Amino acid sequence: MQKIVMVILLVSILAACATSNVENEEDERDHVEGEVNTLVHANNQLAFDLLAEISNDTADNVFLSPASLYIALSLVYNGADGETKSEMDELLGFKEVNQLNQSNQSFYQQLMNEKSGITLQIANSIWLNDEFQFQRDFQDSMNEFYEAEISEVDIADPSTTDLINNWVKENTEGRIEEIVEGPLDPEIVTFLINAIYLDAAWQHAFDSNSTHTSEFHLLDNSTKEVEMMMQVEQFDYLEQSDFQGIVLPYGDGQMSMQIFLPKEGIDDFDEKFTLEKWESWQHDFQKEDVQVMLPAFEVEFEATLNEALEDLGMTTAFNEHANFSKLVKETDEVYISEIKQKTFLLVDEEGTEAAGATSVEMSTTSMPGNGPSVMEINRPFFLVIIDEQTDAILFTGKITEPPARSK
Repeated sequence: MQKIVMVILLVSILAACATSNVENEEDERDHVEGEVNTLVHANNQLAFDLLAEISNDTADNVFLSPASLYIALSLVYNGADGETKSEMDELLGFKEVNQLNQSNQSFYQQLMNEKSGITLQIANSIWLNDEFQFQRDFQDSMNEFYEAEISEVDIADPSTTDLINNWVKENTEGRIEEIVEGPLDPEIVTFLINAIYLDAAWQHAFDSNSTHTSEFHLLDNSTKEVEMMMQVEQFDYLEQSDFQGIVLPYGDGQMSMQIFLPKEGIDDFDEKFTLEKWESWQHDFQKEDVQVMLPAFEVEFEATLNEALEDLGMTTAFNEHANFSKLVKETDEVYISEIKQKTFLLVDEEGTEAAGATSVEMSTTSMPGNGPSVMEINRPFFLVIIDEQTDAILFTGKITEPPARSK
């Protein structure tokens, strides 16, 4: 009888331990999911804030990769301290560098899950002036959380420019050929670079036989001829008094392009196109038969982001008050001299190809009726490309005049 009691007690103890382990695993998953959600929200806020800042200064096409910028800034954040770090806390949504690093690692793992019909590549590289040495903690974090390729280079050597640009070209499948221009300033301490590349097939491809020449209405009320693709299919669709929205999925629906088409001027819609509004619209889309007409086009975009990021609160990082004392051993007089982003976008009958590279240069001192709804994208529009699993915005843009695709 005593043996039976002991067996029962042992089983009870094992059961309690198993339950405890399951609960701990669930708590850990919930914690990780919460941290990733914090990162995604900060990334998406950056997407809308940055688009507003850049598009306010130009009437031309704008195409950005907030995800590429967010990751590049995360690399930099590991070297920041003091007021500079506090300003980046607000922008990146974290106050602890380890939390940010672990969240980026978990986000990357979710983002890189195999997706049918979709190729997504993300890579990081760091190019260090060989007269300097990284702080040990900084270098360890770059290896552990970001799988960054770290190279020590002679900044004065003209071949260094080619090394960096060739890395960017290779990791964007040739779509971005150059991110830095030589000769390089000998005061440069390091380049921290993120590259992102996407090649995604539409879930519902456009039939090239339906592509036709049509007019696109420009901001100055003139028109230009574009190649207009067309199809009728069931899509998530939204119509309000001042705009139409549509979700065009890629692959098995793991990623998508969302297009928002103002009915009147795009400038009046600018102020409405915010993260809060965008998040609320996600609940309003409904499955509906839609005849969608979308230009085939190709865009290349380049911007220096220093001023925009200063306007968003990252003020000390770009001047002599910067504190990047956790970056290199030799000096704490390091600041960001330039943040540059180049992007590429091709939209055609088969799908979408998009690429982005971000370089941080651091130096020292619904419609009624029986038929389908009609959405003719023949005037300036907004777009976002999102990962459906995490809701993260990888690319965003405002297209005012779609350039013809290269043949």
